[in-house]
Amino acid sequence: QEDERLSRCIRRTCSTAEKYKNCKDRKGSESCKDNKNQIALMYYRQALFQIKECLFFNSTYINKPFKVFATSSVDALVHAVESALSPAATETTKLFSYKAMEMILCAYRYIREHGKDAREPLYGDLLTAALYAGIAFGTAGCAAVHAMSYPLGVTCHVAHGESNYAVFTNVLKAYEQRRDGGELSVFKAFAARILGVSEKEVLTELARLIDVILPKKRLREYGVTEDMIPAFAHSVETEQKRLT
Repeated sequence: QEDERLSRCIRRTCSTAEKYKNCKDRKGSESCKDNKNQIALMYYRQALFQIKECLFFNSTYINKPFKVFATSSVDALVHAVESALSPAATETTKLFSYKAMEMILCAYRYIREHGKDAREPLYGDLLTAALYAGIAFGTAGCAAVHAMSYPLGVTCHVAHGESNYAVFTNVLKAYEQRRDGGELSVFKAFAARILGVSEKEVLTELARLIDVILPKKRLREYGVTEDMIPAFAHSVETEQKRLT
C-alpha cells in the first residue's frame, strides 16, 4: 500500500502535477461541495502532505526532451491564468493561481537568459507551481482557452499544452477588447511587474516570453483549414464544459 501511494506521487511532467485536483476524497468533497474555500483547503492539505515525495522525484525530468517540458509547463501556466480569471475563483484559489504564475514566468525568464539547459535546477519550483495551479483550477475551473484548444488537440493530434498556447494570448486579447477591467486588469498589472513592461505591453511581452519556450505556430501549420473552423466552434459551444 505504501509503494502504491508513492507510485502515484511520481509526476512525469510539470502539468501532470496539477492532476492532484483529482486526488480529492470523494466523500469529503460531497460534504463541502457548497463551500469552495473548504474544497480549496482540502486540496491544499493533500498537496502539502504529498509535495515532498513528489519533489523527491525531480530526477525523472532530467532526460525529458525540451518540448515535453515546454508543452507541460505552458499547460500549467494556462491553468494558473484561467483559474485566476474565472468567475468561480475565490480569494483562496487566487493565492495559488498568482503564485503559480509568478514561479513559472520567473522560470521562463531565467531560461531565456541562460538557455534551455538552465531549466534543470528549476524543476522543483515548476512542480510546485503546477501543484498550486491544480489546487486553484480544481475549484475555479478553466474557460475559453481550454474549451477552444480541445478541438485542435483532438483533430490534429497536438499536445495539450501546445494546443492551449495556440489560442491562449489571442483569447486574452479578446477578453481585453470585450471588457478591459476587473480581474483581467489585476492579472495584467501582476504580469507586467514580473515581465518589467507596462500594462499596455504585457500581453505582447507575455507572448514573446512563451515563444522562447514554445514557439507559436499558425493553425494552418497543424493542418487546420478554413472550412474546419465552423465545426471547431460548434464543438466548443455544444460539447465543452469549460465555459463558465
